[in-house]
Amino acid sequence: MRLEDKVIIVTGSVAGMGQSMTERFLEEGAKVVGVDFQEERLKAQEEELNKQYPGKFFGCPGDIAKKETNEAMVALAVEKFGHLDVLVNNAGIMDHYAPVGTFDDAEFDRVMAINLHGPLFGMRAAVQQFIAQSDDEDETPGVILNICSIGALHNTAGVAYGASKAGLLEATKHTAFAYKDQKIRSNAILPGGILTEMAANSDLSDGDPKGVETLNTLMGFGSELGMPEMIADVATFLVSDESEYVTGESIRCDGGWMSV
Repeated sequence: MRLEDKVIIVTGSVAGMGQSMTERFLEEGAKVVGVDFQEERLKAQEEELNKQYPGKFFGCPGDIAKKETNEAMVALAVEKFGHLDVLVNNAGIMDHYAPVGTFDDAEFDRVMAINLHGPLFGMRAAVQQFIAQSDDEDETPGVILNICSIGALHNTAGVAYGASKAGLLEATKHTAFAYKDQKIRSNAILPGGILTEMAANSDLSDGDPKGVETLNTLMGFGSELGMPEMIADVATFLVSDESEYVTGESIRCDGGWMSV
């Protein structure tokens, strides 16, 4: 198996891309800690997955925007499995497509907290664990994979979302550079329009009129929606040893949207 005995944390594990990655990683032999604020769904996910993969999946409920949640998920991975190999920062939220002239303060703070501050807390905790366990010759350096967005490069959403994902992309590259000597790898996937639960439930009727108008124009030139499993395909490669010479990279998975 491609991920035999690797210990992986996946945030936002109960739905969409997080669910697909979690299931794929387990299929490939990994042990997974799933993190989500939806406690009942996370508990159900844990029960279901442990029927197929006994002792291979543990849930860590909590708000990913909080430092305490990020520290707890790393501690749980080490407690249950002895070490940590991979952190996948997947959890995220959208905004209401507002441009800089009309964005809401509370929404801006929440988007930045979940999409940027939380992942940075998680990356800090993971890197500290990677370095601490590197003294053990049996442990390999760690991997960080951030699920970013083409919104980091293209004006497909509001200013809050774009700023949060652009910040996450820069943090990905900075981490790869800062810890290259410790052989900690850091990469990002930039999905385009993916048919997730969040996308299916998105209601544009309450979005910022200017932002929604721009989005609808862009969608007219975009590609068909992709599926979460497509992101899991790329993620599996990036967290595996097959990509051991890949770091500081961002891979677009957008069906060619950015090529138009």
